[in-house]
Amino acid sequence: MEKTNRTTEGNVARVVLFGPESTGKSTLSRLLADSYKTVYVLEYLRYFAQDKYEKGLNLVFEDNLKIVEGQLRLEAEARKHADKVLFSDTDVLQSIVYSIEYYGKVQNSLIDLANSNSDMDLYLLLSADIPWEKDVLRDKPNDRERLFGVFEATLKKYNKNYVVISGLGDERLKNAKKYINQFLLG
Repeated sequence: MEKTNRTTEGNVARVVLFGPESTGKSTLSRLLADSYKTVYVLEYLRYFAQDKYEKGLNLVFEDNLKIVEGQLRLEAEARKHADKVLFSDTDVLQSIVYSIEYYGKVQNSLIDLANSNSDMDLYLLLSADIPWEKDVLRDKPNDRERLFGVFEATLKKYNKNYVVISGLGDERLKNAKKYINQFLLG
């Protein structure tokens, strides 16, 4: 883990859980928030997609910006209630990766936002070493290893501070906390 200057807007460090589908981002976000007695932000995409699916609609390329804007609104609200650290289940880079994967392109405004959004302090890149679990949004059970490489390449491309987190169950939580503690105290 490289040392970088932390952005501490409101004295709240920000940690993004990042990586392929079904790698435990939501679960680990909740467990970390509980451990650090703070809040976490779930993935707005889930709310947005559920609403569209209930209306019989599919996600389309043009939804990307709406999803990122919704995520940013959720995060801004959660930041008001965070204590020292805020955990986010996703961010604009996640949307960029999946936009390229599903549509072969991405809006320039999302790239601009990723380039200007340097306030994510630490990314936890979750490995695909836990079993895949089916849900309505997941459709790439056999592609997680390749996607892990895409996610890591994206973090490098945008020069983000990150560590890889692996392990099953409590080991995954313990590994994440080790790096977060170093980051927060370092």
